Amino acid sequence: MPLDIVPILIAIILISLFALLLMFLPSKSRRTSSSKAGGKNKDTSALVRNAIKKLAQNPRDTHSLLIVGDYYYQQNEWEKAERIYTNLLDQCMTNTNLDKFEIALRDGICKLKLNKNEEAMKSLFVARSIKRDNFEVCFNLGYLHYKIKEYEKAISILRQAVLQNQEHGETLKYLGLALHKTGKNRDALNYLKRAVDLLPQGNKDALFAMGECFNDMGAYDRALKIFTHLRADPEYGPQASLYAGIIHISMSAYDQAISDFEIALKHQNLKPEIHNEVLYRMGIAYLKQQNISQALQALRTLQSRSPGYKDTQSLINRYQEMNANKNLQTYLLAGQGDFVTLCRKIVFSMYSKSRIKIVDIQATHDYTDILADIENSKWQDVIMFRFFRSTGATGELILRDFHAKLKDTKAGKGFCITAGTFTPEAKHFVEARLIDLIEKEKLNVILNKVDTNKPETMQ
Repeated sequence: MPLDIVPILIAIILISLFALLLMFLPSKSRRTSSSKAGGKNKDTSALVRNAIKKLAQNPRDTHSLLIVGDYYYQQNEWEKAERIYTNLLDQCMTNTNLDKFEIALRDGICKLKLNKNEEAMKSLFVARSIKRDNFEVCFNLGYLHYKIKEYEKAISILRQAVLQNQEHGETLKYLGLALHKTGKNRDALNYLKRAVDLLPQGNKDALFAMGECFNDMGAYDRALKIFTHLRADPEYGPQASLYAGIIHISMSAYDQAISDFEIALKHQNLKPEIHNEVLYRMGIAYLKQQNISQALQALRTLQSRSPGYKDTQSLINRYQEMNANKNLQTYLLAGQGDFVTLCRKIVFSMYSKSRIKIVDIQATHDYTDILADIENSKWQDVIMFRFFRSTGATGELILRDFHAKLKDTKAGKGFCITAGTFTPEAKHFVEARLIDLIEKEKLNVILNKVDTNKPETMQ
C-alpha cells in the first residue's frame, strides 16, 4: 500500500468512530434520563400507596395526610384533596409543627374549585391572617369576591395581587371585569387589554367586557369591531350579535343589523331573554326598512314566545293594518317627499270635482301644511290642510296655532288630518270654528280611495 494513502485511511476511520460516538451518547443519555424519571414516578406512586395504607389504619396520620394531600392537589383532584386539607387544618389547632398557612391556602383553593364559596372564604381568610400580602392568597380571595359579586372587595384585594405580580393574566382579567361591573370602564380597559395580551387562550370574557366598556363609553366603532369578532363564539356570540345589531341600527345600517340578529338566532341553547330581545330588535330593523311583512313575522314569533313583551302587541296591531293598506304605510313611514306627494293626492281626492291649485306647502317635523285654491261651479275658496303623521293624540294647543295661521292666510276653512286621534279639548276648541277634524278611522277611508297611480287631477 502506498504510504501517502495511509493518512487518508486513518482520517476516514477516525471520522467514522466519532460519528458512531455521537449517535451512541444521546441514546444512552435518553435512557438514563428516562430511567431516572420512571424511577421517580415509581418512587412517588409507592410513597402514596404506602401513605394510603397507613391512613386506612389511622385516618389522622399527619405525615401520610401531607403526602396524599400534596399528590391529589398536584393532580387537580380537588374533592379528594379538599378532604385531606380540611382534616389537616383541624389538626393545626393542636399541632404547631404543621404549616398552617400552606394548609389553609390549599384548603381554600380546593373549596373554591368545588364552589364551596363560604367555606373557601373562611380558609382563605385564615391564610391571609398569616401572610396578608401573599400573591396566591390575594388572587384567590379576590377572585372569590368577584365570583360572589362582591365587586368592590374584589377590586381592593386584586389590586394588592397586581402589586405582587403585574404579569399574571388571570389577576388582570378579574380586576378588569370587577372594575367594569362597577362602571369604572376606563380603568377596567387598562387591565382588560393587558389580560387579553397575556392570555392568548381563554380571554373571551375579557374581550367581551372590553366591547361592553367601549359601548358604554360611546366608542361604538371599537365596540362593534369586538362584537363582530365574537358573533360566532358559542358562549358570547348571541349577546355579541345582539349588541352588534343594536349598534348597526343606530348607524342606520339595517341590513347589517338584520344579519347580526340572524347569526344570533342560529346559536344553540339561546337564552330566552336574549332570544326575545333579538326578535324584537329584528322587528324594529325591518320596520326601519319599511319591510312590514318581515317585521310582523318576527314580532308575531316573539308574541307567541313571550306574550306581552314590551310593546310587541301594539306594534303588531299598528303595522298589520299598514301591511294591508299601502297608502297608510306611506303616510306613516315613507320619506318626506313621498309623504307630501300622498298629501297632495288626498287634497285632490277630497275635491275630485273641483279645480285645485296648490298655493303653498310647508313641511315641519310635526306636521305638513298645504294651502290650496279650490274652485267649482258653486263656490271658490282658499282651504288649508294640516297633516299629522303621529298616531297619538293631538291636543288643543297645536289647533290654536293652526287657527291663527288660517287667519293670517285668509283661508276660508281648514282641515286637520291625523293618523291618531284628537283630545276632547281639541274637539271642543273647533266646535264654533271652520275647522274639520279627520281622525284615523276616517283617514283610512280616504286613503283607500286614493289611487297613487293616477294623476292628481283625476283623483
